[in-house]
Amino acid sequence: VLSGTEWEIDAKGIQEANGATIVIECRRYKNALNQEALAAVAYRIHDVGAAGGITVSPMPLQKGAAKVSAANNIQHVRLTPESTKEQWAAHIGSAMHYGITMRSEVKVMASMHAQLIRGGKVVEERNEG
Repeated sequence: VLSGTEWEIDAKGIQEANGATIVIECRRYKNALNQEALAAVAYRIHDVGAAGGITVSPMPLQKGAAKVSAANNIQHVRLTPESTKEQWAAHIGSAMHYGITMRSEVKVMASMHAQLIRGGKVVEERNEG
């Protein structure tokens, strides 16, 4: 840390390609994120030596915040307010992304069906279980 201070961040990511650190900050504001909010994230990124950052919020970026974001390698993810861990929707760049978790039950039964085929004909068949 360049400043010698400690920072509380929401999460960090690691880029697969080069192992670089990405700072992830979540902001549940009721208004669009402003320039000051993004400048604070940009400073944290710089101070900890991260390669960039991601902000997550249900709100868009204000014009000045978008400029700070672009200049500091910060990607903004606009997560819909009603999103949950199981179902979510997010604007990332110019694309909309959706996620859903589905649960199902699988019953495993011990049984087997086997066929021995010679010359295209079943010559032996066995069922167990």
